[in-house]
Order: sequence, then C-alpha cells, then structure tokens
Amino acid sequence: MINGEESASLIHKESTPQKKLSLVTKIVFGLPAFAYAINFGLYGIYLLVYFNNTLGVSIDGLNETISIGMMFIVLSFPIFGWLLDNSATRWGRRKPWLVICAPIYYISNLTIWFPPNESLTLVWLGVWNVIALSSSYLVLTPYSSLGVEISPDFEERSSLFSYFQGFFMMGFAFLSFILFPGYER
Repeated sequence: MINGEESASLIHKESTPQKKLSLVTKIVFGLPAFAYAINFGLYGIYLLVYFNNTLGVSIDGLNETISIGMMFIVLSFPIFGWLLDNSATRWGRRKPWLVICAPIYYISNLTIWFPPNESLTLVWLGVWNVIALSSSYLVLTPYSSLGVEISPDFEERSSLFSYFQGFFMMGFAFLSFILFPGYER
C-alpha cells in the first residue's frame, strides 16, 4: 500500500531539469484568454437579456432555442474530440484547428448579436449559437492541449496555465467594469 508521502513523490517525480518558460511565452499564451473572457461574459451574462429585453423575443422561445442548440453540442462533442485527437497535418494536430476555428469563433460571437429581422431571430440565434459553441470547443480544446505540450515540466505547465487564468479573470473584470460602470454596493 502506498502512503501519502510515497504518492506525492510519484506525482512530483523528479526528472531531468527542464528549461524554464520565459515570461514572454507565458504572457503570449495567456493573452488570448482576456478576449475569450470578454466574449464568454457577454455571451453568458448578457445574450439572453439582450434578446429578451431589447429584441423582444419571448423567454420560452429563447430557452427552447438554446436547449436545442445545447443538445446538438452535447451530441457532437465526442465527434469533435475524435477529430481533434486524430487529425495529423504537417503543422501538427493543434495549430490548424486554432487557425481555422478562432476566426469562426469570433465572427460567430459578433454575428449572433445582429439578427436580420424579427421573423428569423430565433433561427438566427439557434444557428449562430451552435456555431459559436462548436467553434469555442474547437479552439479551447486544442489550445489547452497545446499548452500541455509546451513544457513537459509540471511546475512550468502550472505556471503557464496560471497566466491563462489570470488573463481570463482580468478580461472578465474588464467586462464587468464596462457593463456595470456605476454599480456601487
């Protein structure tokens, strides 16, 4: 039986010293999280409020549309995972997905806010919701995997992802100050 101390030594097994990642590498890896947090926040906090209060779409219609889109996403994630794991190009497994899907992600997150007319609002939301969520998955999954592949060292990876999380929190805070500038307790 392995005790706690032996278990910890297995997890943090000493290996050959790895080259430390530069501060620039960590910042460059984390910086996209700032923009992602703003999109994530707008989408998660304000999208339904905007469609209901500003565009006058019923909350029932919004719930049904979002639910149908989420069912599609749940069913398609295993397929996306298989595609991501089994793609092989001369640029690697991760980079092509980032290059192709990142622009789709940002375009879909912009386009979703501007339905062409009232009669197509729910269809517009449904289609762009699926595109936005799919492209989000197809960007964040290989991006996270790429982060794991940047360094084999556990401590360096932890530091790298702390920059990602730090920029994400700064982006979310930035969005909060923009959306709620005069809010006081």
